[in-house]
Amino acid sequence: MTRWVNGAPVAAATWLDRMSAAIPATDAGLRAALISAIIHGVVIDRYLLKLSSLADAPADDIIALLRPCFESLAGETR
Repeated sequence: MTRWVNGAPVAAATWLDRMSAAIPATDAGLRAALISAIIHGVVIDRYLLKLSSLADAPADDIIALLRPCFESLAGETR
């Protein structure tokens, strides 16, 4: 049976907490949630829906395109 905390599975909540703790920004929780949403969206589109060019794109291309976004969200605020 899955345990839930604040409407989310414990594993997901723990992952978001750890990610938030690693982001040096006052809005780290929001940034972690955005990173999670992007990752989940890509995974769902690429592997479950297979409706877009994500399904056939090389993983290295996807990573190269998303890297600046993730770096911006996970980096220090200016």
